[in-house]
Amino acid sequence: MKGNKLFLYSLGSLAVLATTTVSAEEFASAPSLEGGWSGMIGGMWFVPSSDNTTYASNTSRSLNSVAENTEYFNTDGEYKLGWQAAVGYVFDNTANGIELSFRDYSSSSDSSTDVFDAQFSFSTQNANSNQGTRFQDWDLMISQFLDVGTHVQMRFLGGISYLAKLEQNTTSNYDFTTNEGIVVYDDFADESRSHFSGLGPRIGADARYDFGDGFGVVGGFSVAYLLGELENSVNQSHTETFSNSPAENFAEHSFNNDIDNHAVTNLRGNLGVDYVYYFENQDLPTLGLELGYEVDTYLDGIGDFNAAESTGVITASDVTFSGPYLNIKGVF
Repeated sequence: MKGNKLFLYSLGSLAVLATTTVSAEEFASAPSLEGGWSGMIGGMWFVPSSDNTTYASNTSRSLNSVAENTEYFNTDGEYKLGWQAAVGYVFDNTANGIELSFRDYSSSSDSSTDVFDAQFSFSTQNANSNQGTRFQDWDLMISQFLDVGTHVQMRFLGGISYLAKLEQNTTSNYDFTTNEGIVVYDDFADESRSHFSGLGPRIGADARYDFGDGFGVVGGFSVAYLLGELENSVNQSHTETFSNSPAENFAEHSFNNDIDNHAVTNLRGNLGVDYVYYFENQDLPTLGLELGYEVDTYLDGIGDFNAAESTGVITASDVTFSGPYLNIKGVF
């Protein structure tokens, strides 16, 4: 590696780590790195994906059959831009460093549908939903570098991860019109919120394979075990009016349930390519550009609150953020 420079890191897929097995027979050693600061700023174009995106359904059956056919309508996630940054320091003439990183992402998606059910009271339903998902986290990691042969440099990581927020907020509205001699108008609104924050250890590794002339392949993987509080709430309101009467019926219900000591496992991995520019003057910074794809999964990170359950049972589900990212990075 040129001038024994610290390779410009990436955040995290096991696929690149597998390249180190090709060099397993080559000599592996801890480098003596030049001390100094490292930094990164970038953006990620992520889309959220989870199991609890259904906001409406239509169940129908033919007149001569008891078999029912149910169609579900989901709020599909949309790609949104988030950002990330990191600052680190490598201790002079060692293979050790420390790094603080931050990421912030927020997404909002809308869906709507019309349902006409001739089987049940000739009911016409208009349903619309908005679902927002967000995460914000910090990682403080200690690193150990290892050179494998002349082309691969690895970095082993261990430290603390703080998930400041992992949120999913869903607002759904339903308008029903029922014809049974008297036209009945029903407006139903459902607002649900899931919020988790937690702290725990993170371990991982990343690597860079250097092709020469500044080009390389980067990737890595990390896992964190986070312990914290999962907060859940649901608010429902129902308004009923009649075409032949000015009377109006209104009802509202709220449900809350928080889970202490809830565990969330975070799996994070990435794979990408980069270009590093080395200045001839060794006193000048080394700059690089990295483009790749990242997958970030939180197991049991979202709470599904079934308001129909009098006991307030919460079922935890997974949520995944994935998409391309672009980072500008440097060693100073």
